[in-house]
Amino acid sequence: MAPAGLWATLAVGLQLWAAGHAVPAQVARAPYAPAPGSTCRQNEYYQETAQVCCSKCEPGHHAKQLCTQTADTVCAPCEVGTFTQVWNVVDECMSCRSRCEADQVETQACTQKRNRLCTCGPGWYCALRYQDSCRQCLALRRCPPGFGVARPGLG
Repeated sequence: MAPAGLWATLAVGLQLWAAGHAVPAQVARAPYAPAPGSTCRQNEYYQETAQVCCSKCEPGHHAKQLCTQTADTVCAPCEVGTFTQVWNVVDECMSCRSRCEADQVETQACTQKRNRLCTCGPGWYCALRYQDSCRQCLALRRCPPGFGVARPGLG
């Protein structure tokens, strides 16, 4: 005998059909072969060898095992000190930036989903910016008598 939940679903489907409404189609679960001319859905990728659409790993995870025709991608969490910031199928998480220098302040800690960000501390300015972080800070200098600021230093 079928479970009660199955009978309820069938009853709703029959009522919709009898009323002339479309019965909602089930969304295919990865892995699945895409229809000719279509592409994989958001947060999925096309696995060339198996010729199926498969799930990507969410931020904070990496692909432990790529999908096959019968099994979806196996994802694992990033280890401490590593991260992934976007949906991906990389086999290893990226290493977080090393600790901030003595003349810097950490503005964002290293997490499984985000890299560490550093900015210059008071009295210092960023001489070498990389993405959203500062790689090298230099000390601000006082102007000698008779001179003014040509370009203000940024922290």
